[in-house]
Amino acid sequence: MPRYEVSLTSSFVVTLQAESEDAAQSFAEFYVIHIDGSSLKDKAEQKFLIEQIEMTVNEAFEVNQIPEG
Repeated sequence: MPRYEVSLTSSFVVTLQAESEDAAQSFAEFYVIHIDGSSLKDKAEQKFLIEQIEMTVNEAFEVNQIPEG
């Protein structure tokens, strides 16, 4: 089967509790990762195989405190 390399851009909004804005940004950037969400059945039925996922960019661009209420 032919191999392909596909570059994707993903965006996430992560809501979390942390001691500070800087900590929230740091935790979100460090702990939010990309994973292969396909099952073995998906791969077999649709005839594909994800060999590797490499995160190349993971940078927060906005952090906002959520008001309590």
